[in-house]
Amino acid sequence: RFLALYFGAAAVTGLLQCLLIVKMFPYNNDPVMQTANWGYNPVVGASGAISTLVGVFAVRFYRSKIRFIGLPVQIPAIGLLVIILIVEMVLSIWNIVQQIHRVYTDSTAHWAHIGGFFLGVGYAQLTKQFQSGKHEYMETDARSATKAGSPLVAVRRWQSVLAVQPNSYAAMSELAKAWAESGDREQSLQFFYQSIDTAISSGNRQAATENYLMMIGLWNNTMSSSEAQYKMAGWLEESGRFEEARKAFARIISEFPKSSEREMAHIRVGVLELKKLNRPGAAIEILESFLTEYPKSEWIGYANDMLKIAQDPKR
Repeated sequence: RFLALYFGAAAVTGLLQCLLIVKMFPYNNDPVMQTANWGYNPVVGASGAISTLVGVFAVRFYRSKIRFIGLPVQIPAIGLLVIILIVEMVLSIWNIVQQIHRVYTDSTAHWAHIGGFFLGVGYAQLTKQFQSGKHEYMETDARSATKAGSPLVAVRRWQSVLAVQPNSYAAMSELAKAWAESGDREQSLQFFYQSIDTAISSGNRQAATENYLMMIGLWNNTMSSSEAQYKMAGWLEESGRFEEARKAFARIISEFPKSSEREMAHIRVGVLELKKLNRPGAAIEILESFLTEYPKSEWIGYANDMLKIAQDPKR
């Protein structure tokens, strides 16, 4: 896409330069004027394409500041664009005046520069670069407030981010942390649940598990449903976080006593204790508990097999 913009801008701005000069100064074709170097000949180069990129950059990164070697000040990108545009307009008008009086002028493609700037700004608006930049700066401001230890300011700023990016589980997670730093458990948990659910819906297991572990670390709280808790525990196991997975399954046993996932959670804890964490004593305890609580379970045979392995001193 970058190359398409670059070469497309070079072609468009070069054509603009040629057309304007030929239309405004048809006497360029006069060999006498050309011999005298008074003609303003069309110039084609890469400067129009570069001007287009400058226009896109100024819109996308409008808060950026440009530093020049040897100068003690930094100039905002959008301000630099305006200054250059004004200079190019002045030089273009001056060249027109010189051409009218048939005075020698330089061969700089000022109209290609001006057209490039406007083309870049138009492309940036068409592709919503300004909105992207605004959202990015909003996130930057919110992160700065978080790092500065101003949780309530961070809360307001992350709420503003969510207002324009309602499906951003990263912003939900940051807002949850900001509420946690301000001491509001209820609000914090609400946005942790939202961030995890949104990450799950998006298929991002890593983000979901990381937000879950963060929530556990801050509030020692489970998911809002046994189904979600079971899914999270399974993802932790698949990612190799066996101790965290065991704890997550164990929470289903202790905190969701009437759930359908509780039966299988016993088995998963027992297998993790036995095969992944190498704690046969703990495996025996949980498997015996399963056999007592679920004597008619379809998993009785499997539980007995695991129990025999755990009890085998030669395993």
